[in-house]
Amino acid sequence: MKNLEIIFNSLEEREKYILFIGVLFVIAFVGIFFITVPQINYMNKLEKKLNKEIESYNELLKLAGIYASNKQIKIKKGLNIANIDKIATKTGIKNKVLKIKPITYQNKDAYELTIEKITPEELQNFINNLKKEKIDIYFISIENPRDNNKLNVRITIG
Repeated sequence: MKNLEIIFNSLEEREKYILFIGVLFVIAFVGIFFITVPQINYMNKLEKKLNKEIESYNELLKLAGIYASNKQIKIKKGLNIANIDKIATKTGIKNKVLKIKPITYQNKDAYELTIEKITPEELQNFINNLKKEKIDIYFISIENPRDNNKLNVRITIG
């Protein structure tokens, strides 16, 4: 160590300055090398993992499509008053619906409709439209108070 100190002290200022800059370049180069190489390796590993996950996801989508095409899945749309009103309008009985009341029927969210002065044909058309929209009918009560074709109906759907 003393030999290095003697050699260093024997150098001129210009040589000490060049040596100092050279040592800084070596330290910077080695530092950058040891920082960037592990980062590049880490990024390559992440890229491989990402590509593997993308392949797994694409395979999952493919299997989900095959499953959906092989199995008839009953998808019930979210039932709300607007949907019921839309079906009633489509059927032509909107003005005959007296009330639509949200209820709970056997621990399920449902709606109770009270309809007055509806013909059997209109009722049948309304029920068919409910079936087309995959809406379940839980309860139906039909009264014919005057023995004419004007029915009073109470129906629970969900």
